[in-house]
Amino acid sequence: MANNQPIGVAYADPQLSSATFTPVAVAYLPTASSAIAGMRMAVNNSNAAYTAGIGAAVAGGGSYTVPVFCNGSAWLIG
Repeated sequence: MANNQPIGVAYADPQLSSATFTPVAVAYLPTASSAIAGMRMAVNNSNAAYTAGIGAAVAGGGSYTVPVFCNGSAWLIG
């Protein structure tokens, strides 16, 4: 479904209400940069659990699956 609403008009698009991510190892995340700021992914080998690591830079070596996002300079749990 295309967004053909006028600029500034908010609307709900059921096709965009959820996303599914296939978790990858931290080593396979793209290098953080301003070009991908805002990108979201999931990792399957975080060394910190989601609740303990929200906002922290993600590091591998663990067994936690957590969502991450790029802030332009690092991948953060959240």
